[in-house]
Amino acid sequence: MTKLVRYRSYLFVMSLAWAIGLSAPCLAEGKGYVPPDGFVPTSAVADQIAEAVLVPIYGAKIIAEERPFKTRLEGDVWIVEGTLKETPGTITMGGVFTIKISRRTGEILYVMHTR
Repeated sequence: MTKLVRYRSYLFVMSLAWAIGLSAPCLAEGKGYVPPDGFVPTSAVADQIAEAVLVPIYGAKIIAEERPFKTRLEGDVWIVEGTLKETPGTITMGGVFTIKISRRTGEILYVMHTR
C-alpha cells in the first residue's frame, strides 16, 4: 500500500471515528440515527478502525507485520486480532494485538498486545 492510500484510509477512519464521537451524546439520550447494521457493519470497517486505533499506540511497522488480521463477530462485538508470523524450523516468539469494537456504536471496548 502506498503512503497516499494509507493516508487516505487513515483520514477515512478518523473521520468515521469523529462522526461516531459526535453522535455518542445523541445515542446516550436515545436520539439520532443508528444504521440498521450498526456503525461498524463489516469486518473490513472493523479492520480499518482497529488499524487507526492501534498504529498510534504500537506503531505502523508492528501492526503491518501482524497482517493479515483475523476478524470475527461475536454477538455485537467485532474481535480483531493480529497474526503471528511463524518461520518453519524455528521457535516463534512474540505476541499479537487484540481489539474489541462495538458493531453498533464503534466504541473501542478492549485493547491489548501480548508479548
